[in-house]
Amino acid sequence: MKRRHREREIAARDIANWDEVRKYIATQFDKMVALYRRQYGHLFTTTWWYESEWCPCCGRRPVGLWANPEGQTALSLNGWIYRERQVLIGYLLCRRCVEDLTRASPAQEITMHRQIEGRLRAAYQQALGAGS
Repeated sequence: MKRRHREREIAARDIANWDEVRKYIATQFDKMVALYRRQYGHLFTTTWWYESEWCPCCGRRPVGLWANPEGQTALSLNGWIYRERQVLIGYLLCRRCVEDLTRASPAQEITMHRQIEGRLRAAYQQALGAGS
């Protein structure tokens, strides 16, 4: 069972043109920012992209592309508004955490979102410290 899931994941090294994927993600993030700005623009003044290759939910698996059940390439692009810093943080999740979130109970979902927010908060603060 586990082997089948691993085969569905698409490793970065297997993607022929990773630069094109990054451009696509950047374009989709820009669209997401525009949507968030219309809906929640009063809550953030800037944006930041979480660049780690590791999932901010589990911290154990790499983020990236995978094949969905229909055989199409998929990714999970998300955003979180860090209100204390007024920043919209964009991030990707690994396939496993996306699947777990869709099946999670409300209590499990809250726990998972708290993990994501904690890791994003720490990464953003670390990036601010490194930039000073």
